[in-house]
Amino acid sequence: MIELINYTKFSFADTKRLKRWIVSSVKKEGFLVDNISLFIITDNELSKINKEFLSHTTLTDIITFNYSKEKALLCEIYISSERVLENAKIFSVTPEKEMLRVMIHGILHCCGYNDKSVDQKSAMTKQENFYISRY
Repeated sequence: MIELINYTKFSFADTKRLKRWIVSSVKKEGFLVDNISLFIITDNELSKINKEFLSHTTLTDIITFNYSKEKALLCEIYISSERVLENAKIFSVTPEKEMLRVMIHGILHCCGYNDKSVDQKSAMTKQENFYISRY
């Protein structure tokens, strides 16, 4: 199941298409969807989560909690709509495209991708672009 919990004014053109895209992307990575909860929240709320659970005080666009076992994804993904909107302006893309990038970024983390090194980040960005092109 994919849950989309939106506590902001950010809107999606087609949530059914979005959910199908997520399921398809997860399957392409060799995983199944158990339960993916996507929470669209404010900077303030994400900052609280970041501080409480990760002891970080910097702004971020996404925090992912991965509880998956084996090949069944079970995760909570928290996304700041404010960061997404600001990054969309910075990167000259639509807010929806930037939201897709952030969502698939979190999902790829749950599939085992990392972005700590330059090579890992490059591989992850390549996959993000691949899945966004399939939307």
